[in-house]
Amino acid sequence: MKMLSMLAATLLLSTPLSGVAEEKNKTIVITPDQELSYALGAKVAAQWREEGFVVDPDIVAIAIREVQNFGPRHLSTEAGNIAIGIEQDRIRRAKEAVWKETRTAGRAFLKENKKEKDVTTTESGLQYVIHKQGEGKPPLPNSRIIVSYTGTSITKGRIFGRAKAPQEGSEFSMSTVIEGWKEGLPLINEGGKITLYIPSHLAYGKEGIKHRNLYIIEPNDALAFDIELVKVEN
Repeated sequence: MKMLSMLAATLLLSTPLSGVAEEKNKTIVITPDQELSYALGAKVAAQWREEGFVVDPDIVAIAIREVQNFGPRHLSTEAGNIAIGIEQDRIRRAKEAVWKETRTAGRAFLKENKKEKDVTTTESGLQYVIHKQGEGKPPLPNSRIIVSYTGTSITKGRIFGRAKAPQEGSEFSMSTVIEGWKEGLPLINEGGKITLYIPSHLAYGKEGIKHRNLYIIEPNDALAFDIELVKVEN
């Protein structure tokens, strides 16, 4: 982390130096002795990209050289920290604006969707359509369930997850699923099928779901699940 901070402190270098521009269309061969350097550079670059930073790789190379050689720097640590803070604040505000739009879009969809003749809306804001009631037992708060499901982002229209029972990822405890499932699945019995339209406050809220710093489910997103309740173990 300390290394990342030192490199990021060069974001606002104002004095360009010659001789650092990468040659165009040059074939680069990484030798075994260079693999560590390349791997570290790739790791740092990937982290910056995931966090939203856009940097000049030539200037980054200058900063690395100056730090490693204990030479004079073109930007003080204090000035660098200020530059990083300004950029982090810009990225945060940009993301918050997107997440606000996501919340607005989700609410707009649910407002229109509740007008559909087959859709039922509960007091919590959950919406559902029962396709098949099922003839088995309903899930209880501590039941183990096996389901086939497809999860879709309502605002993006893309599938973020699916599982086909009894494959891995199709078994859950009712005590640990999201609130929309806790409320919606007891509406059907084992063998039943249901579509749940879940507002963000009954799903993953303002936190969303991340994997390696990338959002699988964005904050404030409303979700739709097509679910078949394959098995219930009470």
